[in-house]
Amino acid sequence: MGLKPNTNRMSLIFDLDGTLFRVETVSVPAVKAAFKSLSLAPPTKNRILSGIGKVTQRFYQELLPESKRNLAQMLQMMGSENEILLLRQGKGQLYSGTKKVLGQLKDNGYRLGLISNSSYKYFREIIQAFGLAPLFNHSLCAGETKGFQKRDLIRRVRGLLGGGRAIVIGDRKEDILAAKENGMKSVGCLYGYGDRKELGAADWRIKKIGDLVKILPPHLAELSSSGKKKDFVGVRKVL
Repeated sequence: MGLKPNTNRMSLIFDLDGTLFRVETVSVPAVKAAFKSLSLAPPTKNRILSGIGKVTQRFYQELLPESKRNLAQMLQMMGSENEILLLRQGKGQLYSGTKKVLGQLKDNGYRLGLISNSSYKYFREIIQAFGLAPLFNHSLCAGETKGFQKRDLIRRVRGLLGGGRAIVIGDRKEDILAAKENGMKSVGCLYGYGDRKELGAADWRIKKIGDLVKILPPHLAELSSSGKKKDFVGVRKVL
C-alpha cells in the first residue's frame, strides 16, 4: 500500500548498485566463480562492472560470446547463488556513510524509495544484510515485476511514495534518462560505475554520497504552503 497523496512532500528515489552498494565486493567474484564452474574463461573486472545497472538476464547474456549464450540462464543462476552466499558471509559493502546519509535525509523529511534492475533475491538479500528496510518507505526491483524497465520502476515507486515531486539518484545513464522520462530531476553519482560523460545530463553530480546532504537541505523536503514549487535556492552542480 502506498502513502497518502501528498504533493507537499519531496521524494528521493535511489538506485541500488553503484549508488548505495559497492557491487565489486560481491558480483565480481561471484560472476568469475560462475564462469569457472562452467569451464569458461571469466571476464575481466572492468567487463563485469561495465554491465552493472542492466537487467539481470541481459547482463549475463552480454558477458558471453554469442556461441555460448545458450548458457546464460545457467550462468545467471550460478552467479546469483554465489552472490547470495557472499552476502551471507558478510563480504558485501555499502559505500562509506550510506546509512548515515539515508537516515539524515529521512529525518529531514524526505520520503525515500529504492529501485533496481536486479533479481528479487539479490535485491532483498542486500536490503536484509545491511538493515536498509527501516530507511526506505518503499522498494521495488525488476525481478518482482513483469517486464518493468527503470522508468517504470521509478514511476511506480513515486506513486507509492504519494506522488508529487521527486529526485532520482543513480550512477548510470539509464537512471538519468529514466528520471527525465518521468519529468524528474536527477543526481548522478560519479563514485559509482558511470563516468562524468555518461552522467553529463544529470542535474547535479556528486563525488561521494555525503554530498547529497549538502545539495538536498531540509527546506527542500517541503514545498511552500501556497502549493508553489520552491526553487532549488543555493543548490549547484557538484563538479
